[in-house]
Amino acid sequence: LEAAGIRLAAMESTDRPDGPLVSSAILAGWAEWADSRRFLTRRLRVGYDKREVDAFRCVVRDTFLGVRRPPLTWPASPGKQFPTHRPGYDVEQVDAFLDKAEPRLAMMRRTDNGAT
Repeated sequence: LEAAGIRLAAMESTDRPDGPLVSSAILAGWAEWADSRRFLTRRLRVGYDKREVDAFRCVVRDTFLGVRRPPLTWPASPGKQFPTHRPGYDVEQVDAFLDKAEPRLAMMRRTDNGAT
């Protein structure tokens, strides 16, 4: 928290940090979180398209790892909607993942010359 406070204080000054607001170790942890996230498949109810959700989850992971260019930043996909199918991933679980990913992706913004 202390490191984040220092970076936020730097943002308020004329010396803006050149890069994400979080450390590499935190980003690696977030990438692991995104990569390990699994969702229940709903067979009797309509759910989100599994391929679309898995592809987006990989984009999120790659953004945290810094291997996606340009990085996905929030709100790049506000109100992200996936096609629905039967069977598909549980909608509430995927939406919860997006709710947790949103603030993390927001911290990926570069603070030099505005958000990218």
